[in-house]
Amino acid sequence: MDLVVEKTSELGVDRVLPYLAERTVVKLDGDRTHGKVRRWQEIAQSAAKQSDRAMPAQMGPVYSFDELLSVLSKESALKILLWEQEGVRSLKDLLRSIPPAPRVVAWWDRREGSRSEK
Repeated sequence: MDLVVEKTSELGVDRVLPYLAERTVVKLDGDRTHGKVRRWQEIAQSAAKQSDRAMPAQMGPVYSFDELLSVLSKESALKILLWEQEGVRSLKDLLRSIPPAPRVVAWWDRREGSRSEK
């Protein structure tokens, strides 16, 4: 997650909303969650500074997947679910096929901690 926060902040992402998936290996509780979010915010600030970005990515709280879906359902943004077993369409092809949107919200699922097929 540290690398995702760093690179997305360098690229100019406005906000990162972490979530705990069904298979997430790292289990976070109250104090540990706040510490991680604080660390990710520091990483975003450092990455933005290194890339001459005026604003770092803002870190949201850590959500469950259902909470994240509820939060994002209220936003008018393109939502993309990246899945490691997608074999038909690349992200590049998808983004080229849609009209420009004011914002893009993307979930990045990796094998360790990715969502189950349920």
